[in-house]
Amino acid sequence: MGHQNIKVIALFVIGFCAFSASAKNPVDKQIHTSLLAEQAAFGNNCDEAAIFLADNVSWHVEGATKTKPELIKLCHLISQRKGMPPRKVINHKANALNAEAGYTVSTYSTGKQGERVQVVTKVWYKRENQWQIVHAQESTSLKDAN
Repeated sequence: MGHQNIKVIALFVIGFCAFSASAKNPVDKQIHTSLLAEQAAFGNNCDEAAIFLADNVSWHVEGATKTKPELIKLCHLISQRKGMPPRKVINHKANALNAEAGYTVSTYSTGKQGERVQVVTKVWYKRENQWQIVHAQESTSLKDAN
């Protein structure tokens, strides 16, 4: 590969990174705002929560896959129990992949004594100006004793 080709590739990479950094921030904020709204609605306002779920969403929870109708049913069950089980947010991260796709990773402390850690990863896609979850993965483990 010649020096000219390396220069072109380097300029492309630098330009792409600069574009990603400048264009990414507002999209990160949109995704993060949608995440917070979805979480506030789930278990409280199931019609609103459903707006954030794509029709073909696949949500993987501890080895089982949930569809949108199953998630809405779960939302109603949680709302009858007066809200989500207690969990403390450790961290939320939103990352845009482009102007219409991104993902979030949320980490929670759960359990009566906060003895478990739950990690929830959601893939978001923007459809008709609405951010929706198209895929999600949840896993829970015991906190490390160290």
